[in-house]
Amino acid sequence: MYFLNIILLTLLLFGCDKRERSNPLDPQNLQSGGRPAAPVLYSSNDSVRVSWAHLRFSNATGFRIYRRLQGEQTFQQIKTALPSLFVYWDTDCEFEKDRWYKISVITGDFESILSDAVQVRPGPTFLWVTDLQNSKVTKYSHDGRHQVLSVDGFFEPSNIAVDTLNKEIWVSDFWDNRLKRINRGGRIISNAISLRGITDFAFDIDDNVVWVTSYNFNAVARFDLSGLKAHEISIFDAPREIALNTEKNSVFLAVVGSGVLVRLNYEGQILEKKSGFESILPMAYDQPNDRLWLGDLGNLIVIENATDTLAIAKKYSHFNLVEQIALDHKSGALWCIDLQAGETSSRVVKLSLQGDEMLVIEGFDKARSLAVSPYNSNCFVADATGMITELDGDTGSVLSKNQADGVVTNMLVQQFR
Repeated sequence: MYFLNIILLTLLLFGCDKRERSNPLDPQNLQSGGRPAAPVLYSSNDSVRVSWAHLRFSNATGFRIYRRLQGEQTFQQIKTALPSLFVYWDTDCEFEKDRWYKISVITGDFESILSDAVQVRPGPTFLWVTDLQNSKVTKYSHDGRHQVLSVDGFFEPSNIAVDTLNKEIWVSDFWDNRLKRINRGGRIISNAISLRGITDFAFDIDDNVVWVTSYNFNAVARFDLSGLKAHEISIFDAPREIALNTEKNSVFLAVVGSGVLVRLNYEGQILEKKSGFESILPMAYDQPNDRLWLGDLGNLIVIENATDTLAIAKKYSHFNLVEQIALDHKSGALWCIDLQAGETSSRVVKLSLQGDEMLVIEGFDKARSLAVSPYNSNCFVADATGMITELDGDTGSVLSKNQADGVVTNMLVQQFR
């Protein structure tokens, strides 16, 4: 009996020690260090959503949320939440001001060690990203740091655009041969527009017009918003990039196979052609200034008064390979990705409205996509690893970084004000 009692006591002590170390609030817990996991954040306009994970601890009597604002030195407690709650909305947040959040767990009179801090910068925009690898579209917060929602229902999502009138996102799905529209809540609400091998698109909401290209099948087509096809033109060799002047109903079409830039009207009639290009890939149209920017291998080309003539106004030939371009519609400036020799690295260059080089940011790992915020003119850059970097629009300094869980194909910034 004596030895039996010793064995039972040893087992009891061992069991208690094991339970104690499995307690996530135990400072000697090797996994948690006695602190809860950091909260999960995202910003939506002037509010920040703070959420935290359920703990394997039945005696929690509450959670405390702590916050530090930009310019402050210490964290201040802002809320004590009931143990049944796992979400807190911090409202009336100032735009463009960083803030940090921590949480703790309360058990009676005991408060755990505070969690690690998580940073966010609220603002009136969202960053949308197409992810070809994971067949989804992801919506991120204003600073690009935090995922807001993810949209499935795609096969190969590629190009992306925003309908500022209806606050909807348009995405081309190459494999599914469709244009798909996403509402503010992240639901696909239409996929009626279909063209085999869809490559690029542009729309004019006021005139009920959508133009779509198919690079592989030599097709350019015009639809209305319901998906009814009005024209399909099959006379071009590998048409790719497309852009519209919605006031003059002009269509700009980059034909990669024959190295031709074409201007059409909405009826599909050719108004002008400009030949002699090698391979027009990125193209961006600045409607307020009637200016067309083209990337043609190592050349960045500017066409002024593009709805009157396709004559080249300027050509910048000091690039290695112009991979992507994005307009700052607020100032007329242009950002571009220049892939360096061997395509192992790249730099990002900003040019002014007048074409002067304003910023050169080196050291990106095969940068592939750009998006410029219409709110603050900051530029988001995504590289081949899925790293999304936000650059200050004036200085080019890095403001935030976020590692996406896939490969970013294209991006845009949607503003709600």
